[in-house]
Amino acid sequence: MSSRWNTARLALRRAGVESLVTVALRGGLRPFGAWQALVFFERDLTVAIPDVAAGIPVETRVVAPRELESYRPALEAAGLRWDRLEARAAQGDVCTVALWEGKLVHVSWVTVAGAWVPELRATLRPAPGDAYVYDAFTLPEVRGTQVQPAASAHLLAWARDQGHRRVTFYVRGSNPSALRIVEKTRARRTGVVWCFRPGHGDGAWMMGLRSRHGPRIDFGAGATVRSLGPAGLWVRHQPR
Repeated sequence: MSSRWNTARLALRRAGVESLVTVALRGGLRPFGAWQALVFFERDLTVAIPDVAAGIPVETRVVAPRELESYRPALEAAGLRWDRLEARAAQGDVCTVALWEGKLVHVSWVTVAGAWVPELRATLRPAPGDAYVYDAFTLPEVRGTQVQPAASAHLLAWARDQGHRRVTFYVRGSNPSALRIVEKTRARRTGVVWCFRPGHGDGAWMMGLRSRHGPRIDFGAGATVRSLGPAGLWVRHQPR
């Protein structure tokens, strides 16, 4: 019981009531479909970026698309599919990698073109001047050693030097540990997108996309989007 209480208390403190609701509803609605809350953040790059040191000696760098091939063995050893990485590089996305004793222990991607959000089955399009960070992953064996905060600080500094005004990203409301890491980047929470996808059919209810600070989402030409007024949107995707 104490473990569950600690998880709930941490979720409430880090992400607000939305995260606590997510923890409760995911279990209750699991027989009927998938419930998720996506907590969106932005980081103003005109504000000083803290210098974060990892607790282990890692080599951190931003890899340009033309350099990606040289990291292929390390990326594939971490279980990443090369065809997907090539598609990202082809549209100009870059990645941040952290290597520890030659082993890839962290990777995250940044784009100005757009990236797929699997929970929404849609593409997020960054606003002009913004960069969007996505698909960050840290090996479990080095979590808790400040690798991800250090890599994030490195990426933020790179984005600032590239002339971007801000970086945006989201964290699942059911992941309080990731929300704790966000605090170290001094990012500002801009909103929450709720999504419930029933276990049958191709539709989903979503709320929070129409706020002034909400993400710019492209559902694609094959989707049907119906407004539910203050209750959000009903989005029906083409069957796959």
